[in-house]
Amino acid sequence: MLTLNGDIKESLETLKKSHPKYKVVFMGSRLSDPGIDKLNETALTDPDWPSYLRLFPLLHWSYTDVWKFLRDLWLPYCTLYDQGYTSLGNMRDTLKNASLKIINPDGEQDFLAAYLLGDPKAERFGRRFSDRRPEFL
Repeated sequence: MLTLNGDIKESLETLKKSHPKYKVVFMGSRLSDPGIDKLNETALTDPDWPSYLRLFPLLHWSYTDVWKFLRDLWLPYCTLYDQGYTSLGNMRDTLKNASLKIINPDGEQDFLAAYLLGDPKAERFGRRFSDRRPEFL
């Protein structure tokens, strides 16, 4: 398995140059992700992107399914999820999820880890594009 860092389009261009025989890429998108609601399990990349068949094996997974899989298999994940973030975007649009806010024993505000989110529908409440999010700090 290869992991490339950075912008998806640029990473696919790099992959195409370094491994021109590769024809298929696995994507981690789910139906609950913004802008994904019309995808199928397979899709070709758009014409202005490097040519690949994209497979979406997690398309029908829920927020809870993802966390159960990661935690049951002890797979590594971004440590921001342990700090109260439940949905990551760019720095200006991503906030800690207020649904995970607690007051710790010292009386200070803290946040639970993302896998402890009680209501999966609140997954995107830490993103500025969400019109359903509660008020933040």
